[in-house]
Amino acid sequence: MPIKVVTVVDRAGAAGGGERVAVDLATRLASERFESVLCVTRPSSAAALDAIRAGGTPVLELNRRSRLSLLP
Repeated sequence: MPIKVVTVVDRAGAAGGGERVAVDLATRLASERFESVLCVTRPSSAAALDAIRAGGTPVLELNRRSRLSLLP
């Protein structure tokens, strides 16, 4: 049974180093051992999200409006 992993980032496709590392981690985990999902809290580039999904990693989009917003 794979271990479920949720990786949360503010935006996908951002140039920031921390977010890039988190997205790489979420997309490169061994699918035999891990069930990975990427959670993106704010609207992100459609091209970046499509590329992540094409690689087999599901993406959950929360679409927060701002950094301090708790609601979409």
